Amino acid sequence: MNKIDLAEAVGADLKVMERDAAKMREDGPTVFAVVKDGKGLDHIVNLIISAWKGSGAYELSLQRWKDGAQRGSGSVDE
Repeated sequence: MNKIDLAEAVGADLKVMERDAAKMREDGPTVFAVVKDGKGLDHIVNLIISAWKGSGAYELSLQRWKDGAQRGSGSVDE
């Protein structure tokens, strides 16, 4: 959840938001962040990289790069 610094100003309760997120996301991660200020950003990036590696796409990317593809050059479905 981004912009948690605004929660008080808009009357949001972070504990309620955390409870609701846990209920809706089941085992999925919930990160409280203020991305503009970098708070929570490292955690978010690590979760994305972990999911990428866990999906098998990381190995496909490594092979494409090894074969000479430029990083960021397209879908791993190619």
